[in-house]
Amino acid sequence: MAEPAPAAPKKPHVWQDVPAQASDLAPLTPARAVAVEPVVPAVPVAFARLEAADAAPAAPAPRGRVDLNTASVAELNGLGGGMIGRAIVAGRPYRSAEDLLAKRVLNRATFAQIKGQIGTQ
Repeated sequence: MAEPAPAAPKKPHVWQDVPAQASDLAPLTPARAVAVEPVVPAVPVAFARLEAADAAPAAPAPRGRVDLNTASVAELNGLGGGMIGRAIVAGRPYRSAEDLLAKRVLNRATFAQIKGQIGTQ
């Protein structure tokens, strides 16, 4: 008659693996880690200008045509098409106002709303 195979030792539960003394936990505590300063990525100058312009309230719509290549974000946002200034500035330069559609900066509805107020030089 064959002997039964020895029983495999029971695998301990996770809570049983934890060291019993607090001094045994010292290497695991985050307080022993080296203090590291958080790394804050630098904001490129172009984006810093855009963010500063976004913080300013939208300017009222100007009386004449707004040049797409020189207008500020606030001026472009004041055209009445919503917050479109950043997208227009990011897509510069433009040869004509229709480039806003060709470059897919604005949708047709927004373009139709502001086309009488914009131009290029």
